[in-house]
Amino acid sequence: NAKLNIIISPWPSSIKNYDKKNLFEKNFINFCKQNCFKLINLFPFFINEAEKSNYDEVSKKYFFMEFNDQHFNKNGHEIMAELISKEIKIN
Repeated sequence: NAKLNIIISPWPSSIKNYDKKNLFEKNFINFCKQNCFKLINLFPFFINEAEKSNYDEVSKKYFFMEFNDQHFNKNGHEIMAELISKEIKIN
């Protein structure tokens, strides 16, 4: 009877090659309509950031780009914490 919460965020390659019809995002949205208490979708934040500047800037700012790595760097962890905190406070 636990309330399921899921957070999804893109890898750098997902930002670079973003498709609004991507199955990863779509499948989680559909799954959570019936099975989740809350879905926190962070794709829009990162996609908007890339549209304001460009993919390379977002990748450098939030990911370990020098290692071609999908893991968040310090800035990435900070923005994730901020975005998730905002979503938790809403509900």
